[in-house]
Order: sequence, then structure tokens, then C-alpha cells
Amino acid sequence: MHKAQHRFKERVREITSRNRGHKVQVVIGELDDYIRGWLIYYKLSSTYSAVLDLSQWVRRRVRLYYWKQWKQPRTRRRHLLALGINPNKVHMATRSRKGYWRMSQNEIVRIALNNRWLEEQGVPDMNAPAAIAALKTCEA
Repeated sequence: MHKAQHRFKERVREITSRNRGHKVQVVIGELDDYIRGWLIYYKLSSTYSAVLDLSQWVRRRVRLYYWKQWKQPRTRRRHLLALGINPNKVHMATRSRKGYWRMSQNEIVRIALNNRWLEEQGVPDMNAPAAIAALKTCEA
């Protein structure tokens, strides 16, 4: 991993720190600003596959942040049901003793907090055509 990618991950970890206590929308806004600036600065030196890997990692960090914010099993259940998850499967996720990072990759959580939903919440998609177009407009 390059130094730039390591620093990128460190900064995203700071922004999405689990004990920060900020509203999710504030964190997503801060994350969007940082990612947009990073993409503009490193657009030529980073390969597409590296950006794709970082994009997946960022989405997993945001899922982790949501899971941590929902803290109580009752709250997790309410949110998962509102996102359309089968009530029979919700219990398996809400009562799990697995850690936040592991749960952010859990199938039920990934289906509920899918990429489309995260994008609607404002999480930047680093490999989307819109992100590439935003980079081109920043150049002009």
C-alpha cells in the first residue's frame, strides 16, 4: 500500500471514528469533502483498481458508523425493518455479538445498507462516473 493510501485510510478512520459522537450526515459531509479533495489531488497517480478498493473500504467504514450509531438491538431492528429486511432474518443481525467491523460486512447489514442507499445518504462513490465528472469540472 502506498503512503498516500495509508494516509487516506488513517484520515477516513479519524472522520468515521466510532466514538466521535457526531450525526451521520455531518460525518458524511466531512467525508465527502475529504474524498473529493483527495481524488482531485491524486487522480493521475492512483490506479483505478486502487481507487475501487478504497471506495469499497470507505463504504464499509460508513456501514460500521451506522451500526455503531444504532447501538441498541431495538434500534437496529427498527432501522433494518424500515429498510425492508425480512423480519425473520433481522433477529440474527440485531442480537449478534460480533464486532462492528465484522458486522459491517454481514450479509443482512450489506443488503440493508446497500451502495444505492448509501449514495442516497450522500456517501461519495469514488468510482462512479459522477465522481469522474466532478473531477473534470474542478479542473476547468
